[in-house]
Amino acid sequence: MRTETERPSLEFTCRFDNCLRREQILQQKIPTMSLFSCASLNDFGKVDYEYKCPAETKNFDYNPCNPHNRNQCPAGFACRPCQLFTNDHLTNQISYICCDSSKMTINDWFIELGISPQIIPQTPHSQLESVTISDFAFNVPSPSIKTGDEIEVSDHPDYVTGNVKTLTFKSMVPAPGGYLHVLLLVDPVKRAKALFFSYDYPATGESVLNIDITDQNRRGFIGIVSNYSLPQQKIYRHQYVVLVYKTTDSLEEKVNISGDIRGNFENLSDFLTISPTGQMLGRPIAGTFFYLTSKRTMFRVEAEKIYRMDDSGQSRSSFILVSIITAFIIVYINLFWA
Repeated sequence: MRTETERPSLEFTCRFDNCLRREQILQQKIPTMSLFSCASLNDFGKVDYEYKCPAETKNFDYNPCNPHNRNQCPAGFACRPCQLFTNDHLTNQISYICCDSSKMTINDWFIELGISPQIIPQTPHSQLESVTISDFAFNVPSPSIKTGDEIEVSDHPDYVTGNVKTLTFKSMVPAPGGYLHVLLLVDPVKRAKALFFSYDYPATGESVLNIDITDQNRRGFIGIVSNYSLPQQKIYRHQYVVLVYKTTDSLEEKVNISGDIRGNFENLSDFLTISPTGQMLGRPIAGTFFYLTSKRTMFRVEAEKIYRMDDSGQSRSSFILVSIITAFIIVYINLFWA
């Protein structure tokens, strides 16, 4: 027979979907034979299972979140990986919950998202204040986009790519002289990725860089979109990574930009470290990232598979009918000649 007993001295900290929180357990009666998904409490001893946010930051709550979906956390929090501690011992188990992100640097973001050092070997020196992208429609301009923002353009079904138009520097405004180069990567950690490189923009010392202009200055642009395809979806969410570089000399005059990019597109890390263009670029002076969700995508979409059950059913029925008739004929012949 299951009994209920008050256990006011029980300490229990955990983060699994079916667990009760410590304060809930202390305030209510618990069956002596209860089994919890994170630990067996038959002995009602001290159990300390806890998910801790990165860098000892605070969590918003203990509800799980999905980092691959649109951010489900309130302002100042992000869906971040938390490690499970059992009795103060670190384990390899990871769960995602909403943790404080207000003090994260661009270096922290790039490392946590797997962008650096895997794809971008060197993190940016500083974080961009904001960027703007292609207008959503003729009379619908892009808002000012900050690091980690989620941009939704599903109301504009023809919108495909958020090309960067302007960049605003925050703490490190490039000094006048030399050239600025803007590298835009779309989903750099995935197989289906894209690269857009705008280069040789004269540095003027201003806090805003406009790369959507046409004047007498000689500038360059190259863009590559992967041939890998995506499964068909109702909406597509892409990660945009923006990097700004500065060089003393013009890239066009020193290196084969197109050749270096095309030759190393499948391995962006090699492009940024081994190629002459990457070596000339060095470490990015500023960077940011954001997400764009739209109804269309710049990547190829796999054709929807249509299974024609009627045809296959007809073929199967015809085969069965022929088999029955053949068997009947064989039996009839054997009986007739017997």
